[in-house]
Parts: sequence; C-alpha cells; structure tokens
Amino acid sequence: MGLLDKLMIKYTQRQIKRNFYLGYGKESGNKSILIALLGTGGPINNKIRIAATGISVLSENVFLLFDCGSGVGRNADILRLPTRNLTKVFLTHFHSDHIADLGEVSFGSWVRGRNEPLEIYGPEKVQDIVEGYARAYSHDFAYRTLHHGEEIMPYNASKMIARPFSIPPRSETEKDPVKIQVCEEKEYKVWALEADHGPVRPAVSYCIEIRGKKIVILGDGNYHEYLTDFCKDADIIIANTISHEIAGIISEATREMGQFRYAKITKDICNYHMNPVQAATLAHDSNAKKLILIHVTPPIFNRIIKKRYIRGVKKIYDGPIVIGKDRMIIHLKS
Repeated sequence: MGLLDKLMIKYTQRQIKRNFYLGYGKESGNKSILIALLGTGGPINNKIRIAATGISVLSENVFLLFDCGSGVGRNADILRLPTRNLTKVFLTHFHSDHIADLGEVSFGSWVRGRNEPLEIYGPEKVQDIVEGYARAYSHDFAYRTLHHGEEIMPYNASKMIARPFSIPPRSETEKDPVKIQVCEEKEYKVWALEADHGPVRPAVSYCIEIRGKKIVILGDGNYHEYLTDFCKDADIIIANTISHEIAGIISEATREMGQFRYAKITKDICNYHMNPVQAATLAHDSNAKKLILIHVTPPIFNRIIKKRYIRGVKKIYDGPIVIGKDRMIIHLKS
C-alpha cells in the first residue's frame, strides 16, 4: 500500500469519526438547551436561506422538531445533530413549506439509528399527511429492511404515528383561542394555540416549557393581542414574519411585468402573516427576552434590504433581535 493510499484511508477514517461524532445528544450529558434553526426561508426561492421552516429543540434526553420544510433534514445532517434521537415532530399547519421534508427526516433518522416509530403531532388532518408520506415511502422502507436485515433496519421503527389534537371551538363569550397542552413528558411540556392563518385551517403556534425555560414558536399567522399572554415572559420567541412593505414592492413590479399570478400571490401572503414590527410589538408586550425572525420573506440579499426588513423594530423592542439564518445555533442555559 502506497503513502497516498494510507493518507486517504487515514483522512477518510478521521472524517467518518468526525461526521458521526454527535456533539449534542444523550451521549454528551449536556444539561443546557440547544435550538437549531434548520430552515429560516419562506416559500419564495432564496439563495441565502435555502431551507424552508424548521426548528429543532434539543436537550440531554430530548430531540424535538417543529415544522419540516424542504431542506430541514439536510441541514440537521450538516450540523451533525443526533437525528437518531428524534422522537417527535410538531407541525404548525400543512402548507408545503412546512411539511415537504417530513419523509426525508423520517427516513434519515431511521437510517441513523432511530429504533422507535416517529410521532407526528399536529392539529386534526395531520393523519392525512402522515398516511400520505407513509404510502409514498412504503416501498423504500420495505426494500431497506429486506436488503440490510431486520436487526439493522427494524421495519417497525420506519413508521410514523399521527398524534392529532383538536383545537377547542371558541365560545360566544370567549372570542380568543384557548391554549391546550398537546404533549407532556418528564423533561418538557408542549402547548398549542390556534393561529389566525385563514383560509388555512387548522393552524397553530407552539410553546415549549423545558428545563425551566419557555420557548415560543409562532407559526404562520396574523398578529393579535391575545398572543401576548401565550408569549408572556418567554426566553425566546421565534416568529414567522413577512415584510409587507417589500412584498408589496415585489408584487407591483411583477404585475407590471405581466406576471399576474406571482403578483397576486405576493400580495396575498401579507394578509395572513405578521410583519417584523408586529413581532417586535409582541416581544415587547410579553416581556420576552429575545426575538428571532424566521420564514424570512421576501429574501434578504443585502444590507439595504435587511435594514428595510427590520425598519422600526428597534424602536418598539429593545431586547436582542436576530434575523435567523439556516443552521444558526442558539444555546439556552438551564
């Protein structure tokens, strides 16, 4: 064996060990909380924020994923997150930019060692999504077990289990939505609140209470004052936002080009997403410690657009504000 061959083997072994060293998970004994932004883009093509919505929350014995847009699974792998420890996925609603990678995330976590079915939480109709992906991947899953054997690729672990929950109807006296607990484990609790994303129904936001910390993930939806209580004293608010101003400019420009469908869509998306100023208002009024903006739409390509995207935000909220990027990591000490 020549020197070049030896160097190639040594390099390959080192890279494999590096890639399989899961720096955060059960093995690490880490008591803090890690939030990984696996997808921060929106439905409009974006060279900088390529992946659509996806946020993971990890702690010593916990790996949760909230939404699963295209590219989320790949970003989790690039960050070398311990996806074999993934146990639950929570979907806010069923737009494609929030569910498109569910099949790949399920498959990838199984290949990397997940030995139990993956639980998929979401409002009613989530079972339709789970059944659809299960059917689409059924042949592939069967092939893998046949090829590699039940001991290596246990077929039962390839499955996804739908965990639907019902959104309480609003009463005549109580017009605001009521939060509900949708999951409770020893280490954490997850709450859901109906989101105003009509005509998309059902749609929700999530609140995670874990190790004495509160993380709120605001799914797509309009701003309302009742969200203040849901976000009260949050350590972090992660908000899906759209710049209505910039979207309006794009809509008008594309209309003048004769791209009427794109112009209409770009205009319409503003009527069921909050903007950055509204997210800042919510962070201020709820006494949140940090605000992170994701679902960044339209895309931010330079400093000028970035300044316009968050114009007026710092006048309202004086806490730390972050425009999320794919694969950004946030640590919370518990």
